Amino acid sequence: MNHAGRPARLPRGFAVAVTALVAFAALVGYSDIALKGPAHIPVLLDSANGFVRGTYGRDTSCLPPAGSDDNGCHWGTGVSTMIADGFNVVQTDPYIFEGHDGALDALAAEGLKGIVYMGGWDNSSCTFTMSNTAFDSIVNGIKGDAVARSAVYAYYIADEPHVSACPGAPAAFAARTARLHTDDSTQKSFTVIQDYDNGLFGQSYYAKWMGTVDVIGFDVYPCNFSNGADFNLSPTSKTRQACDLGSGGKVQTDAGYIQGAGFGSAGTCTLYNGSTSACTPYLALMQDFQDCYYELPANSDLRNQATDWATYGTKKSGIVIFSWNFYGNLCTPPSKPAISIGVQLDNCASDPTTNPTDIMPPSTPDCFGNTAELLYDNTHLFDLCPVPTPTDVYTACSLAQYRLAGSDGATWQMLDPAQLKIEFTPGSDVRAIVSGNADLWTATAGLNQDLAIAVNGSVAAWKESGGFAGTFSPNAAFVQTVYNLTGGVDYTFDLRWKTNKPAGPGAIFAGAGPIGGKFSPTRLTVELVATAASVATAASTSQYPLAGSDGATWQAMDSTNLSVPFNAPANGSLVVGGNVDLFTGKSGLNQDVGIAVTGAGYPTTAGQPEAWKESGGYAGTFSPNAAFVQAVVPVTSGTAYTLKLVWKANKASGGATIYAGAGPISSHYSPTRLTVLFLPSTAAAVDRVSALQHHFTGSNGTTWQNMDTAAFMLTITPSNACLVVVGANLDLWTANAGLAQDVGISVSGGAYPTATGQPEAWKESGGYGGTYSPNAAYLHTALELSASTTYTLELVWKTNKPSAGGSIYAGAGPIGSNFSPTRLTLIPIGC
Repeated sequence: MNHAGRPARLPRGFAVAVTALVAFAALVGYSDIALKGPAHIPVLLDSANGFVRGTYGRDTSCLPPAGSDDNGCHWGTGVSTMIADGFNVVQTDPYIFEGHDGALDALAAEGLKGIVYMGGWDNSSCTFTMSNTAFDSIVNGIKGDAVARSAVYAYYIADEPHVSACPGAPAAFAARTARLHTDDSTQKSFTVIQDYDNGLFGQSYYAKWMGTVDVIGFDVYPCNFSNGADFNLSPTSKTRQACDLGSGGKVQTDAGYIQGAGFGSAGTCTLYNGSTSACTPYLALMQDFQDCYYELPANSDLRNQATDWATYGTKKSGIVIFSWNFYGNLCTPPSKPAISIGVQLDNCASDPTTNPTDIMPPSTPDCFGNTAELLYDNTHLFDLCPVPTPTDVYTACSLAQYRLAGSDGATWQMLDPAQLKIEFTPGSDVRAIVSGNADLWTATAGLNQDLAIAVNGSVAAWKESGGFAGTFSPNAAFVQTVYNLTGGVDYTFDLRWKTNKPAGPGAIFAGAGPIGGKFSPTRLTVELVATAASVATAASTSQYPLAGSDGATWQAMDSTNLSVPFNAPANGSLVVGGNVDLFTGKSGLNQDVGIAVTGAGYPTTAGQPEAWKESGGYAGTFSPNAAFVQAVVPVTSGTAYTLKLVWKANKASGGATIYAGAGPISSHYSPTRLTVLFLPSTAAAVDRVSALQHHFTGSNGTTWQNMDTAAFMLTITPSNACLVVVGANLDLWTANAGLAQDVGISVSGGAYPTATGQPEAWKESGGYGGTYSPNAAYLHTALELSASTTYTLELVWKTNKPSAGGSIYAGAGPIGSNFSPTRLTLIPIGC
């Protein structure tokens, strides 16, 4: 890419009331506090809130009070539209003084996180514009305010240092990061690095900043005037040109440099000073502004920027928009005061500070003659998966990958408060079956991943995944609970996570892949059951050991606490799920868990459960698997049945022991649960199951293939529009270390498939050291169906990379002639 003649980054305005800043500086004694703001919005990716959706500025819900030094947007207001659009991070200031609520307090009240701007970097003197004393005072002041501290996402220690002018800048930023950690060890530092520094660019240039801050942003701006570098031209003589996007464009080129230098990688990297440590996560900054060099992107350019980052920036941890309302300068076309309203519309009609409701309708031409389209909301911009309209099923889903570094092993942190959260108020008392489904993995052997469902802020259920030799080995983890809801009460459900012990510099991840820039879906689902008699459940927070299993005889895990009696109210079927953390203390000793049924016609085979799954394998000691086993059991009206969880080892264990239940946390182990859902014949589940073992040799790692069309294809033609909840349950494993197994649910008919050649949901299992190690995987999704349309669903699978003759398998065992069942089950909701 040709950078010849490109100017240094131009200064840009910052909507800060100088008088208020001066007053604050005098009030707290910060006489040297900088009055210059940052040029970009940076955000922290790998902390409590997962994938960042950030923006700079304030929206038009903020109105400046007449005659006020504060522009009305300075103290945390002006974020209503941002919140509605799904943004979770905005830039803010550190002020928490008398007479104002404080910017951070205001953001905390809105459920947002703030990037706290901490002054600039002077590229002439090669020094920070904020002294160490002022820096320490601000950080410690916020540390002492619990509300303000809770709203800090990261401290933006300075913007765009030039290593060309200041070779010691990386070391200076690393030193200030260390200072921040001394002041408050829970906080992270951030800076933004421009893509061109007076002749320096490319991979080696970016690598100079590895390890200097906790998370780093890169502003890669693809849209500039063809004569932007000619500053002798009048402002109205600037000439637009096509943005440098797509294959071979700026995003692809610079994402290659960034990721080539190691940013966003899960392993270790060479740092700025030659030492090695964990690679620094990064954020991609998207251009939505104009100045005398850069031109304002059209809506289609914004869309293509997002597409390019999804395609080429696969290791990014988030996207940040610069800017929501950047006002530009004299190089703005005369009819437009350079106001870019978020990422939905380019507003060329007026200044929103004087006419905040003037947002152009989609058919209005913008000031460049383009038709303003309702671009895309954050669902498209941030690769979120589509979710059905809530009826009796509420679901939240994300196609982002999440990274959690430095967990203390005790504190549960929200996985994504913007997209993996469900809020509603039931109209009457109901029971809810709540499920969380995620691909969990780590880059640090021995660092387990804990996944939880929280209800109104309290953890209701959790599971653990991972263990020794488990690096880069996703586990299709599933956690489920049953919760009683009271009519008229507000409920909030969200997914949370942590490590099983202090992580130090280690990190855990949620989301495998990517495929086409999108990671395996992470999903939260709440299914409401109005008739309490239709749901029965039993759970225990004890840990269970089983020593000396003969490998053949199934034993009840807990006949008292993990047994469910059920009287069928009508003819129909029971959808039964067993959810348990399984692990062993002896390498190679797998753990089998099953659902046993007694009652008229059961057991189908004496001494055997109706369904079972296997977990564990070689190198798998003390490595819990968040296992799930599902069965569909036909029942007869008025008949009594008893359902139990049973288990055994996969072979004679000698004196070795297998376990159920991870932890403990405060003397309680991860809950082991058995759940029974009754469906009458009029709303029966559609179930496809096979006790064969399936194998796939020679997958190219890209093309999804049907596992067994004869066994697993199911069709449904609803008479009315409705929802369906679909699950796939199978034991996946490989004979080739490092070859992970991907399983998906493909859908055709109506508006499906959403993407040609791709399933609607998928999960990944396996990895390094994982040969002959079945994973009791479960894949869960919800789909919206149209009336009078036929839909076909199938199980599909592939490897995560070209298998080079290697094989993957579905089905453990056998027991007798039957392998562990592979199952595809559809539950209709109002169909």
